[in-house]
Amino acid sequence: MLTTGATPTAIERSDAPLGAGWGPSVRWNFLQLDRVRLFGNLAPNVIFTENNFPAGGTKYNFLLRAGAGAAFRIADGFWLEAGFFWAHISNDTGLVPGNPAWQGRGVTLSMRHAEKNTSLDEPKRCGVPILRDADENAG
Repeated sequence: MLTTGATPTAIERSDAPLGAGWGPSVRWNFLQLDRVRLFGNLAPNVIFTENNFPAGGTKYNFLLRAGAGAAFRIADGFWLEAGFFWAHISNDTGLVPGNPAWQGRGVTLSMRHAEKNTSLDEPKRCGVPILRDADENAG
């Protein structure tokens, strides 16, 4: 990760050897071709770290991660995905003077497997036109 937008002291002293987080993640496949998809991601999360992060901050923070990427179908149900993201961590509570924050960006490379819907029943259709074929397009 590249740390940006922080004071030199925060960059030197900011480390979090252990942490965990939770939150939703939303993906929009805004362009879907036969074997290629372009997507955008947004993930607001809450994270807890072993020590204060960034330096001068707290152990409890919010993480906002946003990015975009491309997925390439390499076999039936298997996708190779590459993406770029931006991340921001801060407590945004006003309890810490100056509210220190950390910002970074990075790249991801992953493989995803999507199971096909094998139900014998006809799937229910969503009433929203843009989401009507979401089940078929998600695999």
